[in-house]
Amino acid sequence: MRIRKYLSRKRFSMRQVVGLLMVVFLGVTVLAYAAVTIPNSFTPNTTAKASEVNANFQALVNGMAGAKTAGPSSTINFTSRYPAGSQLLTLSTTIPYLGKVIVTASGSVCIINHQTGSTDVIYLKISKTSAAFAGTGPFQEYRIDQTEPSQVSFSCVPFSISDVFDETSAGQVTYYLNGTTDYTASAFTGQIQQVSFYALYAPNVLP
Repeated sequence: MRIRKYLSRKRFSMRQVVGLLMVVFLGVTVLAYAAVTIPNSFTPNTTAKASEVNANFQALVNGMAGAKTAGPSSTINFTSRYPAGSQLLTLSTTIPYLGKVIVTASGSVCIINHQTGSTDVIYLKISKTSAAFAGTGPFQEYRIDQTEPSQVSFSCVPFSISDVFDETSAGQVTYYLNGTTDYTASAFTGQIQQVSFYALYAPNVLP
C-alpha cells in the first residue's frame, strides 16, 4: 500500500526519479541488453511529472530484447512423416548483441484417427530451419500404443518445450515450431491448439 501511494504521487524529486530509474534499469540489464530511447530527460533541481516517469519506465520495458507471439485460436493439423517436418508456427525477433536466446512453445497436442495395431507418435521441435526436423535439441513426444482401440478423436494433452540457441551476431533471427508424425502406415493426424511461442534473449557479456 505504501508503494502504491508513493508511485501515485503526481510529482517526484530528482533524487527519487534517479533512484527509481536505476532500479528498473539494473533489473532490465540483468535480463537483456538492448538499445533503448528514453523519451524524457530531467535536469537537477527540477521536478518530474508522474506521466513522464511512467513513460520512461515503459520505454525500458519495451526495450527488453525478445518477442512473443500468440498461437492460433483454431487448430493446426499436420501429417508429415518423420524425419520430415511441417512448419507450424514462426517467430522472429531482433537481438542487439551476441548471446543466448531461450525459445519456448506451449499449448495442447492431439492425435486424431488412431487405428488399432499402429503405434502413433507425434514429435514437436523448435528449429531455426523451416520444416526441418534434423539437428540437435529436445523433442516433445506424444504417443498412443498400438493396443489402444481405434478412435475418431482423442483428448488433447498439454505440451511445453524449450531450446537454447547461441547467436553469434546481432540482427533478426527466426525460429520455427515444427511437427511430424511417426513413420508407421496409419492415417492419423497430428494437431496442436492454442499455442504460445516466445523468445527471451540474454547477452553472453554486456558490451
